[in-house]
Amino acid sequence: MLDDESLVGLAREAADACVARIPLLSSLGQCCGAAGVGDYLLNLAAVEQSERYRDAAFDLATHVLLRSGGPLSHPRWFAPTDTADRSLSWAKGLAGILAFFRRLSDGGPGCLPVFRY
Repeated sequence: MLDDESLVGLAREAADACVARIPLLSSLGQCCGAAGVGDYLLNLAAVEQSERYRDAAFDLATHVLLRSGGPLSHPRWFAPTDTADRSLSWAKGLAGILAFFRRLSDGGPGCLPVFRY
């Protein structure tokens, strides 16, 4: 299935639906939230060699920063801190969000350079 070029159009449609919903994403985590959508957008940017999806990943990063606690220049909380396990988990916590931000700053494997000044 991964080599089936006919699925790229469906992947693009799914990404476009995700981009339209960025302002509504309340979960910031990796498994079912903004960081996961961001990774998906970076994957598609790599496959398509498209700045469109890379730019959408930056928009999503801005959304994550705006939804965090603390000022935009120094966000303090990205994940619920009601339990230590939850805030440190990959799926719902800081680990998945940090992985997305690292990949965004690196460009990720196969991604276009993503540095912005």
